[in-house]
Amino acid sequence: MAEEARFMDIVEAFLSARGDIERALGVGPRFEELSAAWLPVRTDLSPRDALERMGSIAGIDGGSHLVEVNLGQSLFAVSSTSVAFRAGERPEPRRVFQVGVIDFFKAEDRVRIYREALEAKMAAVLAIGREVDYVLLDGSLEANLAAEPVFRGARPGRYAGLSEEERELIVSAFLRVVRNLPLASALTVITATAATQATLEEAARDIVGGDGEGEGRKPLLAVSAMERLEQGVSLLALVAAAERAGVRVVAVAKRSSARSHFRSTKPDLAIVQRYTRGPGRTPCRVREVEVGRHILRAARAIVGPGVGATIRLTTLYARLARSAAPVKLEILGDLEEDEVDELVGNLAGIAVLGYPYPLRRAHELAKITRSDMEAGLRSIGFVPEFTGREALGD
Repeated sequence: MAEEARFMDIVEAFLSARGDIERALGVGPRFEELSAAWLPVRTDLSPRDALERMGSIAGIDGGSHLVEVNLGQSLFAVSSTSVAFRAGERPEPRRVFQVGVIDFFKAEDRVRIYREALEAKMAAVLAIGREVDYVLLDGSLEANLAAEPVFRGARPGRYAGLSEEERELIVSAFLRVVRNLPLASALTVITATAATQATLEEAARDIVGGDGEGEGRKPLLAVSAMERLEQGVSLLALVAAAERAGVRVVAVAKRSSARSHFRSTKPDLAIVQRYTRGPGRTPCRVREVEVGRHILRAARAIVGPGVGATIRLTTLYARLARSAAPVKLEILGDLEEDEVDELVGNLAGIAVLGYPYPLRRAHELAKITRSDMEAGLRSIGFVPEFTGREALGD
């Protein structure tokens, strides 16, 4: 017999699922040993002392925003901000914006990729110019380098995806389109510009044919894959520039679903949060991260044939201040434990509420708000059309 439909209160659902939620959020007792292996972190350095020890450091973060302008398109804006710090000097901020129009198809995912590509390009500019000794990035290098450049678009009853042959053709098309463009050095996401988008869409239709309307539209799947290629290539260009210049790159993630450190069914960061107290860090793990092969092929054609198939990262989890949330650190290269101790101690010295201040300041300057978008639209005399959400009171 079918269950009787009724008007349900959400509290009923929580009470019914309480046991499942507690089991899912619980962590096995074997991780209690983590507290015994929690390594101390130096926390007595002043910001000035830490900066003098590091030399110079820049935090890089980005912002993004989407505004619906009609029934099928949105206007996007992405930013990338760097703020460089040196002992005894005023912080040196830089910021770039890029705006454009994008279809609703996978818009949030695609704009996130634009933002991350622009962040990588900003970092590469600093590394190429040897302007700082350390670059802090928000997020994860590993997650962005290992993933293959492809989305899947759901359609009722089936999935639209890209075949292996289509993916190889997409890489070739991408390389043809960007061949004479400064993809690895310009502070612009080339694949997000209006002129390049038109060329990419034409190339995509030649590869996958004309697909019907809807969330599974294959030409836009192909375009999004090319956008992802630019993001991956930009990251590998940063890695190459940092290695040549001797710049230390550190990715700092506030959230992470990675499970490789403790090899558990629970996220590593959740385990650290539950079973540790006070400042400290986990022992390091040095990992060879395999670069997605389509990204690698594109990077070797653009950055140079010497781009490696793997990236060596020193990874750990740390809490930089008492009562602060832990973070995941990915450090480019192979570091010894004493080198990590020095670096983490310096980061603790420049942290505010357990988060490195250069990243916090970059985040503040990179934000893009609804009012920013509205001001930009007013400046060009543009009034958005009805979006269909007015009927919902939005």
